[in-house]
Formats: sequence, structure tokens, C-alpha cells
Amino acid sequence: MKSSKLVSIIIPVYNKEQYIQECIDSVTSQTYTNIEIVIIDDGSKDNSLKICQENAKKDNRIKVFSKQNGGISSARNYGISKATGIYIYFLDSDDWIEKDTIKDMVECSINNKAEIVQACPVLEYDNKSIKTNIIERQDKNIKKCQEKILTTNNVTNKEYGTIRWVCNKLFLKENIENIEFNTNIYLLEDGLFIFELLEKIDSIYFLNKNTYHYRIISTSSSNSFHKDLLEQLLNLINTFKKLINNDSLLNSYYNLELQCFMSYISKYIKNNKNSITKYKNEIKRITKIDSFDEMIHNSKYQGNSIKQNLVLFCLKNKIYTLLVIICLIKK
Repeated sequence: MKSSKLVSIIIPVYNKEQYIQECIDSVTSQTYTNIEIVIIDDGSKDNSLKICQENAKKDNRIKVFSKQNGGISSARNYGISKATGIYIYFLDSDDWIEKDTIKDMVECSINNKAEIVQACPVLEYDNKSIKTNIIERQDKNIKKCQEKILTTNNVTNKEYGTIRWVCNKLFLKENIENIEFNTNIYLLEDGLFIFELLEKIDSIYFLNKNTYHYRIISTSSSNSFHKDLLEQLLNLINTFKKLINNDSLLNSYYNLELQCFMSYISKYIKNNKNSITKYKNEIKRITKIDSFDEMIHNSKYQGNSIKQNLVLFCLKNKIYTLLVIICLIKK
């Protein structure tokens, strides 16, 4: 497809020598050729940078930049500053895209005058691939989209899918030039970015095509426990609260806050070997956080499973011993 609209594909890279070549190959083979490939090496300690530089010698559309390690948000911000395209497309270095991805998304943007185009991922596990789909439409209910960022963590949801992701979306650069990824947060940083961006646009187009292959890696940070996890979660929910300027989103905010606390409690118990008494003391510490009572009183969150609902019931009714036992059960 020929077009005058240059697309900047931004790929942050950190220690992904095992996957980066497949990622780059999927981009250089795009049927939409008017692209620039902006690779930001975020201080890799393996051969990732070397692999990227070797590819740049073969394809002049590839621009490789190297910086000190600052995290994926820092790398994406740097990539935006170096991009010259009309459109921006983010791709993670351990993922890959279909050969018609950029063509399909640019066509969709032009034909529908869409400010954001979101397609569907294929979830790539070690032993299986799961295709997702979405109800195709142009959605002008921006507050509903923001609400789903706060409440929906299910990427197979047929209405909003990967609404929280920046990957698998095509953006107009002019809309994101004055928005930055928050470099102090490593949880739901994508969602924060999209939430803020939605304040500036009128609609988002949901494209029912599998364009993006998302690799599920079991050692991902989203599955692990960090010592500063509670601090990160509190920073996240406080940052979201500052962005909310509509009372209709408050209930969704309370639901997000509750999910964060439940996630912390579950991960803390699963990843720390303590007595039940120490587990209970940590839960009690959480419940003394200033916003906790307000959140528990106002949240109408309903869990996605029996286990989640049991945890929620125990938390609301202060049945901490049972809560600990439920969290210790693996299935």
C-alpha cells in the first residue's frame, strides 16, 4: 500500500536477544512500506543492541538509539521524541506483528477518521495460541472507555479488549506529543497513558483483526512481587485520582483501588513465607491506609471468580484468618 503518511514504529528493547530478531523481521516485512523503525535500546547487557545495529545496516528505515537504563516508560518517551511520523505504533521487543498490520490500521484510521485504532492480539503461550476478537465499531463514548481502563483487566473482553495497552494501537502523533509515560510507575503505566490521552480525543475505532502477537512470559514483572509493590500501587491509584474530573468515574476508581489492594495482599501472601499472624498484621496495616475505608464503603466491585469474591467478602468483613487461608490455596 502506498501512502504519504509515515508511520513511526517504536520498539523499546532491554535484554531481549532471544526475541528481538523475530520482532524486527515482522516489521521490516510490512506490506505498508512507508515506515520508520525507531528502536530504543534501554541499556541492554546482552546482545540486543548489537542485533539491532546489524539490522540497521541492512535497512535504512531502522534507527537505533542507545540510552542508560530507565525502564520501558523512559524508553517510549525517548522514542516519541525521535519519531517523525504522522502516526505512532508501539511494539514490545518480545512480540511480533502480522505483515498487513500497519496497512490495515492506517486504512482504518483514514477511512473512519479515527484518532486511535485498536486491533486484536493473539495471546502466545509456550504451548498454544489464543486468538481474541472484539465488536468492531467506532466508539465515541470516551467516559465509558476510561471507565473500562479502571475496571477491565480481561484482554479477551469482546467490547474493549486491550483498552489498557498502548501496543496493538495506532495513534496520531499530534495527539500524544504533550503526553508522557509516567516514569515513576511500572504498573498499569499503559493504562495511565491511554486514560490521559482519551481526554483529548473524540472517538476510538475498535478493529476486529488479529494483528499483534503478544508473548506470554511467566517471569514477567506483572506476575512477581517487589518490595516496593505497595508503594507502586498507592502511587498508581493516587495518580489516577488526580486525572479523574468526572464524578461518574469515581465508582470505577474505587473498584480499581480495591483490585490493587486485593492484588497486593494476594501476592504478598504467596511470595512471603510467614506465619498466619504476620500475614494478618500486614493485612491490618493495609486497612489503616487513609483511603481504605472510603474505598471499601463505596466500591461496588464484583470479583471475576469465586476465590476473588471470597477474598473480597473476608476483606470487607475483617475475617483475616480465612482470607489468608484462601490466598494460600493455589487453585
